[in-house]
Amino acid sequence: MIMMKTKNVDQIWVRVLDYSGSTDEASTQLVLAMVADREHGKDMEQNASSLSLIQLEQQLQNRFRLTYTSRWQQRYPL
Repeated sequence: MIMMKTKNVDQIWVRVLDYSGSTDEASTQLVLAMVADREHGKDMEQNASSLSLIQLEQQLQNRFRLTYTSRWQQRYPL
């Protein structure tokens, strides 16, 4: 994670937007939001590429605040 390679970043906010079918920024839709902080990411698996997608998703959900919108759930059903 980027936070582990820096000393001055304690929290990252991630927003995933859907621009498909939009003609301007006003019609974009939020599909996922995440807040990650350094403290909860400290012991996260260093080599994330060795994890399966399910394992990676579980790690993220267990450590950080994730919000999936209905738009995300429609596109990527669990």
